[in-house]
Amino acid sequence: MPRNTSHTQGAAFKKNKCVESRTLPKSSTKSSPYLVKSVYSMLLTALSAGTSCLNRPPRLHFAPAMPDPTNHADLSTNPLDSGESHGPLVFISAAEPSADAHGAALIRATRRIRPEIRFVGIAGPAMQAEGCWPIFDMTQHAAMLLGVVKAVPQALRLLKTTKEHLQEYDFSAAVVIDSPTLNLPIALRAKKAGLPVLYYIAPQLWAWGEFRTARVRKRVDRLAVILPFEQEFFRGHNIDATFVGHPLGDVLASQQPDAELTARIKSSGEPTIAILPGSRKHVAEEVFSGQLEVAAQIARQFKNAHFGVSVANDRVAGVIDDQM
Repeated sequence: MPRNTSHTQGAAFKKNKCVESRTLPKSSTKSSPYLVKSVYSMLLTALSAGTSCLNRPPRLHFAPAMPDPTNHADLSTNPLDSGESHGPLVFISAAEPSADAHGAALIRATRRIRPEIRFVGIAGPAMQAEGCWPIFDMTQHAAMLLGVVKAVPQALRLLKTTKEHLQEYDFSAAVVIDSPTLNLPIALRAKKAGLPVLYYIAPQLWAWGEFRTARVRKRVDRLAVILPFEQEFFRGHNIDATFVGHPLGDVLASQQPDAELTARIKSSGEPTIAILPGSRKHVAEEVFSGQLEVAAQIARQFKNAHFGVSVANDRVAGVIDDQM
């Protein structure tokens, strides 16, 4: 399966000339303890909102039946090239490995309720494994610190490809996840294409850019925020935000600690200190050597200190192995 399908010329979801303005319904004040439980409900509600445009794929209607949760999309067929309409088409964007994991959880949760929903967009390996058709994979180019400059050419090409797809194909909604540097421009393009935009894991404007809330308000219909105080912050700026819990809540709730490993770590020494170099290779290359220096200084002062390194993926594992 090709990683970049930006030049495909599909027929089934080509846009007609009808112009439609769609909005997301207002959120309730009730929040869910876990993110995807609430976010996929917001997405499903978005897809059932608004009026239909001529030849648009059928809108979503809730039904009590629960389809087989193992029924994933067939990635052997590009949904943009499909000769038949099978359900709503959602554009989704995740630019980093962590966002890719959260996007995969959203797709999985959504398709357990409505397996006919199809996802196309900026998708890494985890989202692709859940049936999202990729037009681009930015997880290999996720930018931070010095990596920003290296990622610029890919990002510019991605924005051009995204605009072309949003204008050409008949998407029903757009979901953008984290990464405001990339996803706020994508949200703008989605809004110009007439799509309702759901942003989950909202930009942390309360920390670094409160003056940019107007930009978010113009480009996003709904925010799914993961910190309790963010709901009040964004609503105070007239942005429809709902606290949905942290995405790691779903992960932690589904896992049981390894009792043997936990006991071994606790018996290794005190204090026990975690070293977290991150999930992006270029970031790990920048920070891990410094983390090791700090660990060495701590070890000199605390003779019984024990250290554990978090290895997020194979790319980071290579960096850690090289420096250990």
